[in-house]
Amino acid sequence: MRSITSVSIFDQNIVRTSPAGSCVLRIVEALAGYIPLHLYANRTYAPESKLVRKTKIPLPPGPVVVRSVLFTLFSSFAYWLTGRRPSISISTEGTFPFCDLCYEHFCHRVFLHEHRDSIGGGALRRTARILNHTSAAFTERIAFRSAADHSGATGFASWVFRTMCGHIYWPRMRSYSLPQYEVFPLVCLQAAAAGLPLLVTQLYGVEEFMRDGETDWVIERTTESIATPIVQAASDRPRLRRMGAAARKQVEKI
Repeated sequence: MRSITSVSIFDQNIVRTSPAGSCVLRIVEALAGYIPLHLYANRTYAPESKLVRKTKIPLPPGPVVVRSVLFTLFSSFAYWLTGRRPSISISTEGTFPFCDLCYEHFCHRVFLHEHRDSIGGGALRRTARILNHTSAAFTERIAFRSAADHSGATGFASWVFRTMCGHIYWPRMRSYSLPQYEVFPLVCLQAAAAGLPLLVTQLYGVEEFMRDGETDWVIERTTESIATPIVQAASDRPRLRRMGAAARKQVEKI
């Protein structure tokens, strides 16, 4: 396992008013004093630091589908122009399709499959929104496959914080993470049934049927608590497989 010496992060808006961007901003704030970061964003409220480098990706005011497509193209071009590759690249959904680690805040593919008919607005607005989700569904699929196929610095196939589309990509994943609050999240049972070890915080019910250290890691919501199992998983792939098999057996008892 190689050490992480730098991180590139891709998100159109790393700001507190963005649902996904606010989560990315917290990651940036936590890492800013410890490791060199290179942020690719149209807007960012990231803290000023000698370790934080920002590349502004210029975008037109709209429409949203044009902004999304151009951000993917321009940020990818800017990334390749730097000539210096980070230890790990992190992308929100498919904004940078060739990432090592993908934060899936919202699954466009599932949204189109299950909620296309609920998209409102006039004909032009509805068409633009469908095109935006279609484009994002295409790039997020590439991003997840890239994360799954890339060994990366962490050893994780991909890192999923939301429940909406993890099941689509489970066959290509080596672990499942859900460090958020949700009343007895069935997605954890489904991931375990797929043979994936879990990395979860103190959720309502998960810790009652899984065994910490054997089928999963039950952690506190702190940087140190999250870092420890990541290092363990990165350095011991056979353990991931053993824990995944144990998780599947545990679910079969329910």
